[in-house]
Amino acid sequence: MNPFVLYSRLPRWVDLIVLAFALAVVWLGSSIPPDSFPDLRIFSYDKLLHVLEYTCLGIAIWVAGRRHGLVDLRTRLHSPLKAYLLGVVLPGALWAVSDELHQLVVGRSCSVWDWVADLLGLLLAVWFCRTLEKRWDWLREPAA
Repeated sequence: MNPFVLYSRLPRWVDLIVLAFALAVVWLGSSIPPDSFPDLRIFSYDKLLHVLEYTCLGIAIWVAGRRHGLVDLRTRLHSPLKAYLLGVVLPGALWAVSDELHQLVVGRSCSVWDWVADLLGLLLAVWFCRTLEKRWDWLREPAA
C-alpha cells in the first residue's frame, strides 16, 4: 500500500503549513542572540547543526513541492535532478542567504561557511529524496 495515501487525502494547504513551520524554526533559531545560547556541547557542532537543519528544510520543500508544481517542473525539464536543484536547492539557498544576513541584525556572525553547510544540507535532502524516488516507484507519481 502506498504510504502517501493518507497524506494525499490531506488538504494541500497542510504542505504549506509544514513548510512555513520549517522556515519559522530556522528563522527563530537564527534569532537567538549569541549570549543566550545555553552552555551545551551540542552548539560546538555548529556546521553539523546547519547541515541537519537545512536537510530537514530541503525535505519539507520537496514534500510541499510534490503537490505544488515540482512534479510538473520535473516533467518540463525532463530531468528530476535539474528540477530538484531548481525547485529545492535554489529556494533553500536563497533562504539560507537571508538567514545569514538576519544573523547580522541579531548580533551573530554571518559566515560563508555556514551558508556552505546549509547548501550541503539542501543537497543531502535532494540526494535523499532522489534515492527514495529511485527505490519506490509510487514516489515518482504525483501526489493527489
